[in-house]
Amino acid sequence: MCFGIPSYAQQATKPAFKGMELYSYTENGKNIKYALLIGANRNKLYEEIVGASIDLNVLIKKIKILPPEENIFWFNSSVQGPIDKKIEFKYPNKDIIKKIKSICKEYHIILHLPGNMNTE
Repeated sequence: MCFGIPSYAQQATKPAFKGMELYSYTENGKNIKYALLIGANRNKLYEEIVGASIDLNVLIKKIKILPPEENIFWFNSSVQGPIDKKIEFKYPNKDIIKKIKSICKEYHIILHLPGNMNTE
């Protein structure tokens, strides 16, 4: 199921009205997974986030096809519905955060990080 992300063959020509929402989590304590969804005036359902699961390489590809000046808001706490106990919403390590920030900067994407996210 895809929630509004253009395919690799097409590129959106203007930013999404409410921007994009980025979530990161682990399942059973393994590798970090991501979900990049179109923003909305509501909290995302757990099923929406997990159903849009991608790895870091796919996340980077998706960021690269977003239109310049797109906003990405990185959330991990505003999730609705019952959450599987195997899932832990968390951020990747500082090096990966820096990599994502760098890709966003290179492609003129505006990445909004939570105030408590230290990347230094």
